Amino acid sequence: MEPTWLFTGLAGLGGWILGEFGQFASAEVRRLRLKRSIVSELHQIIEETDRVWLAFARSLQIASLRGIDNNLPLPISGMVFASHYGGASLIFTRVQRTAMEMIHSYVTATNQRIAKVQSIVEEAGDISDRGESVEHHWKRYKSALRAAMMTARQTRWYAVYYLKHPDFPILEPEGEQSNEYRAYLDECKGELDRTEKSTSTLTIDDFRNSSQRARMHAAQAEAPDAQQPQK
Repeated sequence: MEPTWLFTGLAGLGGWILGEFGQFASAEVRRLRLKRSIVSELHQIIEETDRVWLAFARSLQIASLRGIDNNLPLPISGMVFASHYGGASLIFTRVQRTAMEMIHSYVTATNQRIAKVQSIVEEAGDISDRGESVEHHWKRYKSALRAAMMTARQTRWYAVYYLKHPDFPILEPEGEQSNEYRAYLDECKGELDRTEKSTSTLTIDDFRNSSQRARMHAAQAEAPDAQQPQK
């Protein structure tokens, strides 16, 4: 009888070990998938900040001509990290987690600035409907656009920085990376100034007509050639 009990005990121990290993492997797979999802979200954040910049660049050109554009980009999404913060705390180190929190704080700040632009556009629309001057709102509008675009660019920089440096070394006040960051912000401000000046020789009607022609040409280029003979 003793060998039977021994075999039974070994079988039970083996089953327990296999069960524990299975749970460990399953947890590791879940953590790996979550980490990939969070990293993928960083790539998405970069793409969406570019979308915000491009959309508001056109709006800034209109603002430089004393107009207000009512086309607004959608907010940037950051739901993966926010929804799985508890799981992320098991994946990333404290420094990495702090970095991720900072990136998503910038995402929130960008979305708040987009909402601010939207609020000004709506206020200006109400005033315009009453036949009143929107001069004051136009100045606020241009200022809000520039602020939103700069915040979007800051968000992008940190997302790119994290992807390039997975251990996310802390930025030293006078380090090489900090100098690159300041140079990057200066270039962004210069790009904003160039965007405003790009319409200096146009009127608002000229700009709208040229934009409409550009969209028509793009649509014609993408459309299939209706005159091409069929084979």
